[in-house]
Amino acid sequence: MKKSLIILFLFYFVFSKAQISFEKGYFITNSDQRIDCFIKNVDWRNNPNDFSYKINDGDSNVLSESILNVKEFGITNFSKYIRYKVNIENSSNNINSLTDKKNPLWKEEQLFLEVIIEGNASLYAFTRKDQTKFFYETKNIPLEQLVMIKYYADDTRKDYKINFSYRQQLFTNLISESLSEKDFNFLDYDKKQLVKIFNKYNNTETSVVFENKKNRKSLNLKITPSLNFATLKIIDLYNVPNINYKQSEKNFKIGFELEYYLPFNKNIWSVFINPGYENFNSEGNFSSKKIDNFGNLVNTNFYIKSKYSSIEVPIGIRYYFFFNKNSRMFIDAGLSFIIQGKSDISFDNNINLTGRSSTNLVTGLGYSFKKKFSLELRYNSSREILYSYIYWSTKYSSYGVVLGYTIF
Repeated sequence: MKKSLIILFLFYFVFSKAQISFEKGYFITNSDQRIDCFIKNVDWRNNPNDFSYKINDGDSNVLSESILNVKEFGITNFSKYIRYKVNIENSSNNINSLTDKKNPLWKEEQLFLEVIIEGNASLYAFTRKDQTKFFYETKNIPLEQLVMIKYYADDTRKDYKINFSYRQQLFTNLISESLSEKDFNFLDYDKKQLVKIFNKYNNTETSVVFENKKNRKSLNLKITPSLNFATLKIIDLYNVPNINYKQSEKNFKIGFELEYYLPFNKNIWSVFINPGYENFNSEGNFSSKKIDNFGNLVNTNFYIKSKYSSIEVPIGIRYYFFFNKNSRMFIDAGLSFIIQGKSDISFDNNINLTGRSSTNLVTGLGYSFKKKFSLELRYNSSREILYSYIYWSTKYSSYGVVLGYTIF
């Protein structure tokens, strides 16, 4: 188990150092000089204050710039950030951290705002600590924040209310032939809904929609057959010394996997759930020693028959290392929960053991091609399959090769 974790961390270190994706972009300095370059595309979840770049794609020298020196920067066909000095309202939307103020408390800050839509009416976003605030401007209205505040209405701090000022802001300034009052009445403080409103308003001219350029597939469904090499260790704790039996077999597992890509860092992180069914059957003769009724250590033989079947549900997180558009490696780790596990172990001396299974750790290292096919070496750590017994310990572990084929 420790060896497998060490190997995974080594792969993580090696590939993470190699995984630097620089893409064609530009930035504009305080003196209005435009620098065409290649910017490291981190696909920022929180708005950045700086970025790394190369003048030429093949350069080994990596440079950096910050919000102090740059007015604007962008990555071609992906994202664009503009520096603004803004008044921002920073209240939290976390239920445990709500303010008791209905009206905004403004703080002046210099920020890189992400451009979502650029046109007659432009929409911007600023995310910090996983909380997003939206800004907008029109040809006649200077940049301002769209205000939405969740706040506690009284000292009990049990119920909260919402200040929906952003609806009135947009209704007042974006009302047009394309938009009516009902478009704003139930408008959520949500990127997708705001994008729809701004697209409607901008329908008479060509606007740039950066959000559409970043659309990505977020959910995959795979079938995942696998060939496993399983080992069952049976330990008789009653005898002194303890008696150990070991059975090893190949088995076939069939399952499917749902994988969800997290919406940041260019799909390098995902979470997955991978239910599967497996069946283990083994039998054979074993030579051992036991204590007889007179206290003597004597030789003995046992015939042991083991049956174990389970529906496993591994749930975990996965990290990808991109080589190019079609080729990538990944590591993953998680916990495997047993929805239905049945164990039946019998000895020829009329000892019969039945029981249930515990959870275990899973780790894997794999390769994916064109996001359609994958091959993974996966290790399942030991789990107890007879944990209700005091004098018996049964450790079941396996490693195997998992094939993946993406249906959609």
